[in-house]
Amino acid sequence: MAKYCMYCGQMNDDGALFCTACGKSFPAQQASAAPAPVQAASPPYSTTYTAEMGPGAHKHMPTDVYLRDPQGKQLLVARRQSLLHRNYTIVDGSEATTGFIEEKTHLTHRTFTVQDASHNALAAVNVSNVEQNRAPPNCWMEDASGSRVANLAYTMGRMSFAAVKEDGSTYFEASMQTGGGIRAVLENAAKRAYAVQVYDPSVSPSMVLATIAALDED
Repeated sequence: MAKYCMYCGQMNDDGALFCTACGKSFPAQQASAAPAPVQAASPPYSTTYTAEMGPGAHKHMPTDVYLRDPQGKQLLVARRQSLLHRNYTIVDGSEATTGFIEEKTHLTHRTFTVQDASHNALAAVNVSNVEQNRAPPNCWMEDASGSRVANLAYTMGRMSFAAVKEDGSTYFEASMQTGGGIRAVLENAAKRAYAVQVYDPSVSPSMVLATIAALDED
């Protein structure tokens, strides 16, 4: 490439600092801005839990829902308050109350409302009461304003399900843990443990507890 001297018009090599004809210096070229470093794309959000039905106040019945991290540490427990209804108190590892799950029965469905420690509604899981040829019940999730945010899709009966948003993306999914041979299958079926993968940061651990409590059969 070549460049011309602004004083005499002489053509010079592009890298020249002085004109070869008149000796005038070329204006200093501005240093090109260094290209911004390429940042690696953030991986999709993903959090893993294990949700497990276990005994509570009624020691021989799996009435409570335990939520654990991948290392097995207990994060939250939804403790069922009574066998007569499906209301729960959510406590952390130190047994401090962090929220509640309150069930209300309507003509066509049941609503499990997730509340904070002050009983403010945060979200809800709704389960249809309408029988559909022994198929799993319709289930959908709502935000604090009552707007539907996801529907549940099932595979393998109730052994696996996913909360799917209208755009087709997945809020979270859960599958019953059945690996490890016949003995492990029987043990997991008895205690009903679920592997849960969360893909949306708006899904709280309490929401996972509420969904398992709403769908798991006593």
